[in-house]
Amino acid sequence: MSAGGHNGEGGAARRQSFLDIGGPNSITNFASSLQRAHIYMEQAVNDGASMYEGQASGDLSPCTSPQPVLPYAGANGTSGKGASSYGSTAHSHRQGGGCSEQFRNFDFPHDEETAVAEPLHRTASRRESISSTVIGFGSSTAPQTIFNSVNTLMGIAMLSLPFAFRLTGWVLATVQLCLVAWVTSKTAKILGLILRKNKHLFSYGDIAYAYGGSKFHAFATFTFTLDLLGALLSLVLIFADSFSILFPRVNAVVFKLLIVAVTFVTSFLPLSTVSFISLFGVMCSGAVLVCVGICGFFSTKTPGSLLYPAATSLWPSSFLDILLSWGLFMAPWGGHPVFPELYRDMRHPRKYDMCCNSAFLFTFLLDYAIGAVGYLMFGADAKDSLTKNLMSNKAYPDWVSPACCTLLGLLLASKLALIVRPVITVAERLIPSKESEFITYKNGSRASESPVKAIFARIIVLSLVFVMSILFTSFGQIMAFFGSAICFTICVTLPLLFHMKFNKEEMSIYLRGLTAVGVVFGVIGAVGGTYAAVVETPS
Repeated sequence: MSAGGHNGEGGAARRQSFLDIGGPNSITNFASSLQRAHIYMEQAVNDGASMYEGQASGDLSPCTSPQPVLPYAGANGTSGKGASSYGSTAHSHRQGGGCSEQFRNFDFPHDEETAVAEPLHRTASRRESISSTVIGFGSSTAPQTIFNSVNTLMGIAMLSLPFAFRLTGWVLATVQLCLVAWVTSKTAKILGLILRKNKHLFSYGDIAYAYGGSKFHAFATFTFTLDLLGALLSLVLIFADSFSILFPRVNAVVFKLLIVAVTFVTSFLPLSTVSFISLFGVMCSGAVLVCVGICGFFSTKTPGSLLYPAATSLWPSSFLDILLSWGLFMAPWGGHPVFPELYRDMRHPRKYDMCCNSAFLFTFLLDYAIGAVGYLMFGADAKDSLTKNLMSNKAYPDWVSPACCTLLGLLLASKLALIVRPVITVAERLIPSKESEFITYKNGSRASESPVKAIFARIIVLSLVFVMSILFTSFGQIMAFFGSAICFTICVTLPLLFHMKFNKEEMSIYLRGLTAVGVVFGVIGAVGGTYAAVVETPS
């Protein structure tokens, strides 16, 4: 028994040492960084639903005691301050009113060029009564930040890019995708600059509150929630479309109901489990791209072959097609609400701009490759989702459709479980309840003990998504609508407005004028793209 115990301990030590290889960039730290990124997305909308919740009753969480907490490496090596908004409640890093033993004992390393941060003490914030102690920030290395950024930007919207190429032709498609990537990269770095100068701000919601008060903050939060609802709807639609091709005799409504039911079950899983499952989603995304390449290079029939490309066009056929493409090209870049949190989570915030450059460049190359390859393979026959073309092409081997369905099923299930969480939390907070229900605290915030309320919130949210999927059946139209109405707003218009207020002293007249033009461009893109998505149904 003793020998077996020693062997077990040795095996555990070997496993631990394997996961810790690489120090700050070890597998363990990468997984922790990814989970924090998921927390930040979840808190993006939870903050708006609860920003005044504690002020009415005067309740304080056990985690709001004014004790010194972990060192936090703020911008330029200084300590950050404040405890506000969704990124500052990193759930997985607080237990029992304080930080876990792992974080108490963790020694954040520093190099010769970065000053050691002083301990962070809690200071007054606009929501002192409901804020929780900030811990666990300043942990992600540059590679981890790049990985989290790419993971944020890599969404299902990239599958509609070949259709966007078909609408605009090679010239405008290349120009628009380059322009969108450059502008969104700049606005992501603008958010980092604002946080660097205002160390009491931690998140997109904080910036919105500082810009226009509680009403503007509520508008930003409402926009985030709509963005997540649009993502949920698009995932349900592409799941149903894909499986309807594989099983044509089954009504698409059945598949929509199936994926909604699966999402209902997975919504009860803890975030750590969902984060682990999402890693399989990332691998499935890569596998889908590999499947596209295999089909393109091994097929000799047009359409569907890279060896014998389909007929393509240099220019669009109508102005309405150009307007419709705006939302499709913008949709893959809608991750800006998470970027301020990624900045605050960096071990060396001075590397944030470099991380943005790397992440956006990689994402641009990937998006352009998907759009160009899909357009070359299918030309004028490119549908609003690349997987539709792959699965409906009779020239491909029989295994292509089942493989695509399996990969998409795993990918969509993992993403739905992650994206639905913050929307459900908002619904839970909006459902009226008796004050006596809130008798415990969990992760620094009041937690309801009523399982009925949790189930009811999930039924409301998922029923809404299911009904919307019945009313709106075009994946391309949904991508174009939310890409225009939401992504132009949160990725272009709002960051540039923030820039004009918080950095106006450093801006020349020329730069202020250029920024104002960018704001106008964002508004026109949102209005024009939304109009085209409403009046024209992609085919």
